[in-house]
Amino acid sequence: MQVVRVLEGYAWPGNLRELEDVLRYVIARKPVGVVQAPDLPSSCFTGGAPRMSMLEAAQCDVIIQALYEARGNRYQAAELLGIARSSLYRKIDAFGISYIG
Repeated sequence: MQVVRVLEGYAWPGNLRELEDVLRYVIARKPVGVVQAPDLPSSCFTGGAPRMSMLEAAQCDVIIQALYEARGNRYQAAELLGIARSSLYRKIDAFGISYIG
């Protein structure tokens, strides 16, 4: 989840070509196993969104997990989390979470 947040939070000034370069870098550096944030190049951590607190990062991870489990259905994700849909929408916007399906 942390890697997804880093990749989503990066501006990607080089667009698809830059993303391809990052993926090649990660594969060359770690051909097997789970990719962690330290496996990404340092350029992915510059600029972008402001840093989140540990609580915000944990909330973001839980929301992303709920959205995956609900296959992107925000109504079901809100039910899984036990929060109102309006609260979920606010948090999605605040954390900059993109569509998950």
